[in-house]
Amino acid sequence: MNTLIAEYNGTRCSYYYESGLRLAALINDLPWPGADMAIGLAYNSANQIFHYTRDNDAYAWGGGVSVSRDYAVNGQNQYAAPSATASRRPRSPTTPTATSPRTGRRASPTTSRTGW
Repeated sequence: MNTLIAEYNGTRCSYYYESGLRLAALINDLPWPGADMAIGLAYNSANQIFHYTRDNDAYAWGGGVSVSRDYAVNGQNQYAAPSATASRRPRSPTTPTATSPRTGRRASPTTSRTGW
């Protein structure tokens, strides 16, 4: 297992890699009590993370909500709409895009966004 350790202002961060250069563990050793955290990762044969462990629940996200929905199958290996209705935020109206002076083409909406 390969190891990379970085230190800065009393904080130590250790990265442990498997032989295939996949991250196996990440350990943050912070100078405050109760702030340390270790993350462990395990991979399946397709190199996808299939197991994640964390030893400090202070970093856990607690905003999840349990939802149970019934899905109808249409016989074509597809799911139909769920039985529960979900609310959606309305889409914002599209704004016209400016024409590029160099190419004369209209800019795509994804490239003309600002404020990121």
